[in-house]
Amino acid sequence: MRNWESLENLEQRNGLERDFPENHLENMKLDQLEKMSPTDAAKEIGRNVFQNSVVKYAGDRGAFMRLEKEGNADVFGEYYSKYVNHPETLRSENPEMYKFMQDRVFFGREYEGKDGAGEGILPKTQIVDSRIENCDDPFSYGDVEKMSEKLDAAQGDTGLIPIAASRMVACRNLMALCGHKFTEGEVTSFAVDHEYMAYDPMVLGGFSHELDDMILPDIIRGMSNIETYEPNILEAENAAEAMADLLDHGQRGLVVYNAGILNRTPMEAEQPFGKIMENLPFISANQASVLECAVRDGSTGEVRGFYICDSEAKEPQRYVEADRLLKALDVKNSTILFTKEAYLDE
Repeated sequence: MRNWESLENLEQRNGLERDFPENHLENMKLDQLEKMSPTDAAKEIGRNVFQNSVVKYAGDRGAFMRLEKEGNADVFGEYYSKYVNHPETLRSENPEMYKFMQDRVFFGREYEGKDGAGEGILPKTQIVDSRIENCDDPFSYGDVEKMSEKLDAAQGDTGLIPIAASRMVACRNLMALCGHKFTEGEVTSFAVDHEYMAYDPMVLGGFSHELDDMILPDIIRGMSNIETYEPNILEAENAAEAMADLLDHGQRGLVVYNAGILNRTPMEAEQPFGKIMENLPFISANQASVLECAVRDGSTGEVRGFYICDSEAKEPQRYVEADRLLKALDVKNSTILFTKEAYLDE
């Protein structure tokens, strides 16, 4: 059994901000949980509870099956996660299941989840943006207006113009969202001085090779002592929700993606040329941006899109649909990088 100290360390690393009953973590591998979003981690813990606890007690299992005839570990995990992360939603949608979770699974313990914007989550902010389509009363956790004021939306204006300028700006912007004030020039100079990048003024663009994304964490750590990690977002059951969950809880992120795919409209993507270009095996990541916040539907809470700071397009608050961003990330050499700690000051 993992001890309570291990769970606290996990919370510090991936921002779960939750205190689970210790017996719910029996037989769990916390090193795998640390790479999941809070929602997916709670689902996994719920599956573990169902498989190792609920099924041991005929009364509990029977009570659950009466409430959910198609009940299994996956269904239980969904309810478990909703009880922890969206308690008011579960209480409203399924009061009997909420009562079951409260009495038989958590023995009276209740949580302040996203519904009340409780501790460990950024403030809920309503959004008015004509670019957001098919979304009722859009909102975000965190104020994109305040965030964008801290960001550099113009790359390559330092005198040193690297091939990987967007990566330098993305690193600079991620650190800015964590409270550090660096310029793009300072980040670029740091990368050169520490031989993360080779500078050759005779080479067009300044640098003789493109930045290896594997050293982005080294640059961020070296300048700010901020620790980052790469969560398995694209392998999550709901990749958009997994990424949004981390942002909602104040973890700062940057992504390296294919700009051509991201910039292509849905109509262009459906054209023969667009389909060919988006499925070529050698298409790789070529642009980096910092993530600001996720945009959710006010009626359903579902993730519709994200705001990013696009330094190539000089857009400090660019709205991109979730499906398009995930498609642009599903290429060779893409990167999704998040801070291990949460930064709740906007």
